Amino acid sequence: PTLEPPLEPTPVLFNGIGEGEWGKLFDMTLIAIHSMLTPSGHILSYGTDMNGRQRGYLYYEVWNYNKGTGKKSREALEHKTNVDMFCSDMSIDIYTGNTLITGGDTRGETGDSGGGVNDVLQYDWREHEIKKHPKGDMEYDRWYGTSVNLPDGRIFVIGGKGSNADKPS
Repeated sequence: PTLEPPLEPTPVLFNGIGEGEWGKLFDMTLIAIHSMLTPSGHILSYGTDMNGRQRGYLYYEVWNYNKGTGKKSREALEHKTNVDMFCSDMSIDIYTGNTLITGGDTRGETGDSGGGVNDVLQYDWREHEIKKHPKGDMEYDRWYGTSVNLPDGRIFVIGGKGSNADKPS
């Protein structure tokens, strides 16, 4: 499958040869604990609620940095998956360009934080929507797991905290 090329990077933030620079600080809607550059050139982030409290349960933000740093450049969206994505891991599905979000925090399931979940979500970069992955959940719970894209396109997930975290998914 062929992915659409990303938008041209903003020259102030990135010069195209691997060198960037720090820009002026600005406020975001959420505190971006987890962030990923999507194929559209937008930044997906999550980690807190709308009041800055730690959790990735309901909201995520999409920032179009080509529109600058003002409020019109960012969109806070609600996801309805009932998964607390805080403490999850992200990787890009090379076949779809979607962001795969694996694991998370048990706070969304049990009310107690600090344990892993086996949920697998995907952020559809074309629709700006987070939803459950169509292939289902992982076999094992993950809290701060790690993922690696393999040469054949599969995504290897291991580690973190949870039941059988030493076994790959």
